[in-house]
Amino acid sequence: LRGMMDGPLAGFKPCNGDYPVTLTLMTMSPDPIVLGQNITVHTVGQTTEVIEEGALMRIYHEPNGKPEFESDYCKLFVEPSGFVCPVEKGNFDFTATWLIEHKHSEPKTMEDMGKMMHTKITLSNPDEKVLLCIEGMLQHPMK
Repeated sequence: LRGMMDGPLAGFKPCNGDYPVTLTLMTMSPDPIVLGQNITVHTVGQTTEVIEEGALMRIYHEPNGKPEFESDYCKLFVEPSGFVCPVEKGNFDFTATWLIEHKHSEPKTMEDMGKMMHTKITLSNPDEKVLLCIEGMLQHPMK
């Protein structure tokens, strides 16, 4: 099922609507994601709006549900890449690495392990303005 991660955005596409942040490249490693291991995500793109300190990245597995993962974008992506927030308008190239913890992604049943799941990733400024929205299918993490 690795084929879902192909393409310039690792199998993701922009959500419907206009957003000020556009990605031209996104890679994820490992593929598929493994519980208890680090994931590294590399993003390249541009923004037509300032990404402010305190911006939040959220990952949803249910389109209208609560986020499975929420993190300070500046601390996760921007600072480890050698930059600081606010991120001014223009091009960017950021890489983040974090641990996929069991508690965040534990399959509800054994049948869920390895299944494909709809995933939406958003980036919002502190005022909750959505700057980026992408969606696609991810394989549920394996143990």
